[in-house]
Amino acid sequence: MADATALAALCARQHATPSVGVPMAFRLDRATIAPPVRRADGSVVYEGPVTRTGVFVYRQPDGSIRREYRPATEVGHKDSLDTLELAHVCDDHPATRGQAKDRSVGAVASPRFDGRFVLGKVMVRDDAANAKVAGGKCQLSCGYDCKLVEAPGTSPDGERYDAIQTEIRYEHVAIVS
Repeated sequence: MADATALAALCARQHATPSVGVPMAFRLDRATIAPPVRRADGSVVYEGPVTRTGVFVYRQPDGSIRREYRPATEVGHKDSLDTLELAHVCDDHPATRGQAKDRSVGAVASPRFDGRFVLGKVMVRDDAANAKVAGGKCQLSCGYDCKLVEAPGTSPDGERYDAIQTEIRYEHVAIVS
């Protein structure tokens, strides 16, 4: 949530779920991390918002803009939050899905939903990654899969959207600029 509208990053790959034909998408979003707490083992813990509800804006491969609504019932769903617990933390997004384990510099702990934000602890064990955060690299960006319901509408906050994200399942959380 770099700002109130928190533009989501560009990734918009889609594929159909074989059994139901529902469009799936891999998405990236952003939030600013809180000041660190250094632990005795040298790792650093940042606590604060990891993601949020609302309308996220994505740039499609053709340059067009797509708005997707993330309702509280989906963002705060137990199945979604469970995938964030101990999710890999990476220094930047991996180039392709499935590489988070190899690029991991830490993990997410204690995700909880407050009705608008998913809050949690992000532990980083890598000194180089922590130095980058200290130098100003201070946003988090979640990489996740979701099902897309193609149902245009208007969010409770009055924002127009093109589709609704459901069944959000996190793959990693990246530290980004």
